[in-house]
Amino acid sequence: MKKITFLKQAFFLTVALSFIGVFQSCDKEDNPVVNPEAKKVTFKAESFTEWTYFSFEKGTVVTVDQEEYSENLNWDMGFLRFNIRTNGGTSGKGQGAV
Repeated sequence: MKKITFLKQAFFLTVALSFIGVFQSCDKEDNPVVNPEAKKVTFKAESFTEWTYFSFEKGTVVTVDQEEYSENLNWDMGFLRFNIRTNGGTSGKGQGAV
């Protein structure tokens, strides 16, 4: 009878220590939350013929030669009225493909 009680106590002690180890490893201090700063940018892209190109790195509209836009890596998104292109895939050599 004492052997069974000892085994039960040992089992519950093992389970309790396991839970303590699991919950201690999930300490929220290890991964501090970084709140990125949101930035609102407004520009006009109303033209029916001239693309407006935007660079996320610079945070502003950039000038891009209309005939060589697919070779240029200085822009991330382009806007032509209601049309949008990203610098990647078939639109350009950048990493901004969607």
